[in-house]
Amino acid sequence: MSSDLNEHFRKTWSIFDPDATGFIRIHSYRRFLIAHGEPLGWNVTFEHDYTKQQEYLAEISLTKYNSQMEYYLMDVFEHLILIMIIRREIINFAITTKHYELLGAL
Repeated sequence: MSSDLNEHFRKTWSIFDPDATGFIRIHSYRRFLIAHGEPLGWNVTFEHDYTKQQEYLAEISLTKYNSQMEYYLMDVFEHLILIMIIRREIINFAITTKHYELLGAL
């Protein structure tokens, strides 16, 4: 992972955590992912597709803190890095094995 990607993550996070607590409100997570953009956040197809957003959010398993109202910076960062790695592996597999239909799922 590049230092540019790390810096972009931290800058985007600071918008939603202006007091630098290390936490963002769960209800802000959707906006955070849209603001961050690819490769860690959501691509443009998510921005106005509420169903797609809900499906994604239903699948995540981040620990909730502070009366179940917030996510922690490092938990989110690690989760998004893992998703990015998995996406890249699927893309590489699809291309090398010519299973291009897998690319539509991303």
